[in-house]
Amino acid sequence: MQKKLKLILTGFAVLISLSCSKNKHPEIFCMIGSEEFNALSDTWKSQYTKELLHYEGRGNATGPKGLLEGVCEMAAMTRPMSDPEFDKILKSTGKKPLALPVAIEAIAIVSHKNIKKTALSHENVISIFTGGMLDSFPQITVYGVNSASDRYRFFKETVLKGNKITDRIQEISGPLQLVDNVSQTENSFGYARPEETTSEIKILGIIKDGSIFYPEKKTVRNGKYPYARYYYIYITEQKPSEKTIEFLKYVLSSEGQKSLLPHGLYPISEKVRQETLQKIKLLN
Repeated sequence: MQKKLKLILTGFAVLISLSCSKNKHPEIFCMIGSEEFNALSDTWKSQYTKELLHYEGRGNATGPKGLLEGVCEMAAMTRPMSDPEFDKILKSTGKKPLALPVAIEAIAIVSHKNIKKTALSHENVISIFTGGMLDSFPQITVYGVNSASDRYRFFKETVLKGNKITDRIQEISGPLQLVDNVSQTENSFGYARPEETTSEIKILGIIKDGSIFYPEKKTVRNGKYPYARYYYIYITEQKPSEKTIEFLKYVLSSEGQKSLLPHGLYPISEKVRQETLQKIKLLN
């Protein structure tokens, strides 16, 4: 794994060096990290015209490595940086990584329409996806995405809290196919982004503290819906280039936040947005 990461970063560093050598301003304006940012970065490129953003989406682990080796000033991650990743960058560079939340992703628990329940407790969800059953449905079909995907890891960590997913789960290559399978299979369950669902299946609410919450913009942004996570851009606390600062301000602007919606992501709350902008302002 480490050898593969080194090869990826070496190749990307060469690409960036060649690009920067043609520019009067040699500062590195690039970002590296999760493949979940690929489509979003394409949108940002098309809308942000001040500079051309170079993005390489090869997995969360490449982000901290890129910061550590000075390949890019920005690391895109769909999870918080681990303590070892954080400490290694701080120890090797003397620069403390700074997490900037830029988007929110939510995952919905979905079912075939014949399931009469409209909401599940967290315990119900754990039972369904770890091999249990649901009331009068002793035989259920459970669908999930490929176990090598970032979506799978998100579901396992955020929803199942590390519990082992049942061996009887049927892995599907993509979320749209998963939704289609759930719509055609009675007594079935799965998970998807709300925006990936159709009227042919049911989005189930989640019971939390005696109330039912659905994955909607308001409940996701205020944190009441439990199955959600932040997307982060990491930089270091040492002042980044002006190019990077201006780009981050765009990402956190109204236009930048609106660009999340077509990708099934949610804007961060206004409170978090202002706090994040303040972090950037203090770097100047």
